[in-house]
Amino acid sequence: MFAEQNIIVTIGNYGAVVALHEGDEIKTKIFLDELTDTVKADLKENVFSKNSSAPIYVLLDTVDQSYKKKVYPSVRRGDLTRIIKRDMASDGDKESMKNYILLNPKKTPGAAKGSSARWECLFISSSNSEMINKWISFLLDTSNRLIGVYMLPIETFSLFKLLKSNIKLQSKIQDKKNDIYCLVMQNKVSGIRQVAFS
Repeated sequence: MFAEQNIIVTIGNYGAVVALHEGDEIKTKIFLDELTDTVKADLKENVFSKNSSAPIYVLLDTVDQSYKKKVYPSVRRGDLTRIIKRDMASDGDKESMKNYILLNPKKTPGAAKGSSARWECLFISSSNSEMINKWISFLLDTSNRLIGVYMLPIETFSLFKLLKSNIKLQSKIQDKKNDIYCLVMQNKVSGIRQVAFS
């Protein structure tokens, strides 16, 4: 998925971290509480220009993110995409960054075998703060290719899936019908964050 060398910029409420990754190693990691003109010039010269072929991934670790799940009836995937995009366009908030993820189709309880499944869609949005706008503008101005903007709680799900089987094995709880897990993280850009998975 990732190139051999890439730059990951994590933006939080208390600043940002620019990290140069080479394979499994982090070669450079810089914490910045503000994006000033001096900082921009230094980053361009010492990180982005020297590694101009490295693509950039932006991770948003801000508190101002929202997630809303909606279930759609059984329709063709192409029709579903048009319905979802219409629902996103009709949302009153025009300033936030928005996208969606299709979750696994769900069978309707009691539905006949072979019948179509309902679709579950997770709508994701993040407020577009001045700091995020500054960073995106700056990154677009570098010679590096900006691959995308990702929400850290969603990306954490991949890490959680790796941990989940180990958690279940070590759990002393006999009744495992409740499938809710909480991952607590702490970092410089966002402080303590809690992500719950169900």
